[in-house]
Amino acid sequence: MSSLHDWRPDLRIKSSRRLLWVNVAFHSILLALVASWSAPIYLSVTLAVVLILHGINMHRQSVSLTGSEAVMGITWCEDGWILKARKGLLGPYELASSSRITADIIVLHFKRPSRLFEFSKCCLLLPDSIDSEDFRRLQVFLRWQRPQIRNPLGRFKQAGVS
Repeated sequence: MSSLHDWRPDLRIKSSRRLLWVNVAFHSILLALVASWSAPIYLSVTLAVVLILHGINMHRQSVSLTGSEAVMGITWCEDGWILKARKGLLGPYELASSSRITADIIVLHFKRPSRLFEFSKCCLLLPDSIDSEDFRRLQVFLRWQRPQIRNPLGRFKQAGVS
């Protein structure tokens, strides 16, 4: 068995029940707030439709992983972070400083080093999204890695992941 020092992320992401319930709860709370808001009816209906569409899109991309942009895997190599999506390999990406690690969730924001006006990719990982041992190893890897692993091309500010 290899040591954690030698371990490099090569993760297969699976659908998460916890993320499903978080998505449903989050969008339900927002819909309840919109419904209780004393705004013109056209504005409330428009916001409700936008929230429902956002919930459906989030479900396809992050929960059920059925969307074409859904990230199915994450790999780190010398060139950067490679994301495996339904439509093929995406990357290389750099890990943005806005990424966060807690005991229950890992939020990874990836950005392309060569493109200024491109949306970043976001991956929400919960303990049931990947193998439990890989979840723990990824937490340790992200907390204690060298800055060049975070941003192997070194073009962005070397900010820490918290």
